[in-house]
Amino acid sequence: HEPGSLRVVQDHDVVGAHGGRELLRVLGRDGVVHLPFRRPQLAAVAHIDGPLLIFAGAGSGKTRVIVYRIANLVAQRVAPYRILAVTFTNKAAGELRERVDQLLWRGLGIGTRGLWVGTFHSIAARLLRQWGETVGLRKDFVIYDDDDQKRLLARVLVDLKVPERMFPVRQVLSAIDR
Repeated sequence: HEPGSLRVVQDHDVVGAHGGRELLRVLGRDGVVHLPFRRPQLAAVAHIDGPLLIFAGAGSGKTRVIVYRIANLVAQRVAPYRILAVTFTNKAAGELRERVDQLLWRGLGIGTRGLWVGTFHSIAARLLRQWGETVGLRKDFVIYDDDDQKRLLARVLVDLKVPERMFPVRQVLSAIDR
């Protein structure tokens, strides 16, 4: 590898053990760094052949493993637009993107442009904005949350002079959902 590149994870990069974790040798712009990973974490970071689901409890190091896996994929010349990382919360997605961005910039001198990192909902919205016209959606579509739906329907019912007592907003929304 050329100087200044990030080279991550092959079996010969496991250089020892510390505190029940194996040490992974990573070559970055600032020299060699040894990172402790448990064997299953190391296997996840090293996995470059196809998709991988990482399922583990809180505080188990999932984000760290995903960050290093993404860096490894990019270091192995996988195009960032071919990498998808999906989380459940906006907070987790933001933290993941920030940490990947920091590691890629520090290790490879590149940013995260093109990476698909987000929640299930944000990824779906991005896909629909990019290709939704093929199924009849305009790119400027709006997604209404529950409160938006209630406010809009209440305004429509008032404009139509429909008494709230006859058709409560929640019941009308429930009927629409069915």
